[in-house]
Amino acid sequence: MFSVPKFRRASRGHGEINFLLYKIKSAHTLVLALQDEPYPYAVAVNYAPKVCDDELYLIFHGAKEGRRFNLLKKNPKVGFFITLQDEVVNTYDCRSTNLYESLAGEGEVLFLENKKALLALEDFMAHFGTLKFEEGTVEMMGKMLSKTAVCALKVKTLGFKAHE
Repeated sequence: MFSVPKFRRASRGHGEINFLLYKIKSAHTLVLALQDEPYPYAVAVNYAPKVCDDELYLIFHGAKEGRRFNLLKKNPKVGFFITLQDEVVNTYDCRSTNLYESLAGEGEVLFLENKKALLALEDFMAHFGTLKFEEGTVEMMGKMLSKTAVCALKVKTLGFKAHE
């Protein structure tokens, strides 16, 4: 399973595995931080969490071409960030603070093919409310896989941080 980083302000972090898994299942979008030159490249993707063989994977997909795909092929090691809650609170005495909950981590992206890709897409669809492929969906998806990269981000570190 992934490791949990230590935070400078420990009171704002949380490291219990089941709590982290619960939180990661409550969201749908993450921001991937990809290595590029001269600046990193950040891109938002929809994801679905999957625990398999005591490892956490975040399933996502996209085109088999373009900047994101090319950067992931070149270097699959990424950072990621998930915003769970974000609210700015202003007070009458000219103070403000940000109430937030977020997850951040690091991992490595694996490219899935054939049956593994179809099973991952089924998990993805279940996370968004479609439980199983309907008749004919597998054939349709098989044709789309020629242009679609199905990816599994294997999480190496994951931390939760909040200011409530």
